[in-house]
Amino acid sequence: MTNPQSTHITLILDRSGSMSDITDDIIGGVNSFFDKQRSVDLPASVTLVQFDSQNPFEILAENLPLSKVPTLDHGNYQPRASTPLLDAIGTGIHRLSAHLDMHTPETKPDAVVFVIVTDGMENASTTFTRAHITDLIKAKQDAGWEFVFLSSDLSAVREAREFAVNDTRSANFSKRNVRESMNIVSDKMMSYRRSRTDLAFSDKERKDMEGNE
Repeated sequence: MTNPQSTHITLILDRSGSMSDITDDIIGGVNSFFDKQRSVDLPASVTLVQFDSQNPFEILAENLPLSKVPTLDHGNYQPRASTPLLDAIGTGIHRLSAHLDMHTPETKPDAVVFVIVTDGMENASTTFTRAHITDLIKAKQDAGWEFVFLSSDLSAVREAREFAVNDTRSANFSKRNVRESMNIVSDKMMSYRRSRTDLAFSDKERKDMEGNE
């Protein structure tokens, strides 16, 4: 038995240098995402991590209630360096798995959603390989975890497919539409938390994220 209607949300956020032109939109989008989640009167825990090649796994919040998640700002989100995407995902999966293993059946969250936001492809990992990440994601999906992959680079979306992330849960967003894209994800997360609705993106949601009419 698990804790009914409790959800764990992990957000893995690219902090590499190529994100610098959308810094304000990322900060606003992430803060809005968590503000909306706080409006849902159901339990949720959060892990928020940012990554770049200078620090492949910088923890801003780990397994904290929504009320304790820090606000993102220019002091704690400063894009720099390269993109160790594989290391960030792999480390996040391993750490969360170890944490969940420490729960009793009664306190373990009923659902886990792992959200990855990036604007480019892997180019700096030293620990995890693509094959390793694919195996990890497949195993966790089999265990019931949900994975959502957002990228402003179409090649990275294709990479998500190679990682075994379901096509319906990966999407390309325009850098002009970062906040709108985060709002779409937040609304889907709110519905999922309330009634376990499908996290798949509709064609309209994809067009909205891409900035298409």
